[in-house]
Amino acid sequence: MIVSLEQEKKCCTCNKIIRGRSDKKFCNEYCRNVYNNKAKSADSPTTKHINKILNKNRVVLKLNISKQQAVRKIKKETLREQGFVFKYHTHLFNRNNGNPYFFIYDFGYLSLCQEWCLVFEADQLLDK
Repeated sequence: MIVSLEQEKKCCTCNKIIRGRSDKKFCNEYCRNVYNNKAKSADSPTTKHINKILNKNRVVLKLNISKQQAVRKIKKETLREQGFVFKYHTHLFNRNNGNPYFFIYDFGYLSLCQEWCLVFEADQLLDK
């Protein structure tokens, strides 16, 4: 009689015995989706709301630059009209001149004055 020293792994969702790779966590795609959907729904309504705003801000910045024009001067009011909320950003970076560069994931902007800002893709500006 051969006895396996390894314990049988069970699916994280339905507790069925898992067959296959040693690092497998789910018995099938359905169980994986159920598990991940439950985990994602655990986010608080506030977190979901902020993530929605951040994603919208990123899309607005992305739509206002192009491959031909990596950096663009644009009126802040134009961004607001497109749904941009200046209060929300993911991080900021200060260069030597003291003006903060605000980022929403991989896009950013630099406030030039009350009315204008520069919009850019992060790797286009910061690599220089």
